[in-house]
Amino acid sequence: MSPDLAISSLHATLVQRDTPETVAELIGRALPAELARRLERAIHNRVAASVRRIFGWSSMRTVFRPPVKHEDRFAKARELALLFLQAGLPEGNDPDELERMLEEFNRLISKRPGAASFREDRLDRRQRAGRGLKLSRRRYDKMFRLAGRLEAKLARLRTERQSIGCCSSRRPGSRLS
Repeated sequence: MSPDLAISSLHATLVQRDTPETVAELIGRALPAELARRLERAIHNRVAASVRRIFGWSSMRTVFRPPVKHEDRFAKARELALLFLQAGLPEGNDPDELERMLEEFNRLISKRPGAASFREDRLDRRQRAGRGLKLSRRRYDKMFRLAGRLEAKLARLRTERQSIGCCSSRRPGSRLS
């Protein structure tokens, strides 16, 4: 295998979950000849110790799970609010609209914004009943965790927007892609 092909194969492993010995082999093929000779023994030892070589297979997944799109998470919050809280949430993909939706979602489940401690911020059964939430512990916990993930996702979206500096979320007509 040529060094260029080996480097292309190594680049492909960024989204795959190749075993360490497979990556070691690819690195060995991509190295310049002199360096490859010096590291040949170490690479050979790593490949020889491979579980796959001994058993013929590995239980390690071959591909990383792709990240969940923010649209999917916010759509799930809208779905849960409609299904279990009988309340609609605002639509939209702009960070400002998502923030308003998240504020409404937090209000519906009686969660303070930014309060994500499962031990100290989550409502127990009496507190939920006192606030008129007729949700089981599991349903409430699911919505509480989702709200925390949505807050973190919204913060990442805002940070990404600022870091690329391409478009302000305050600008009319800006959309997330």
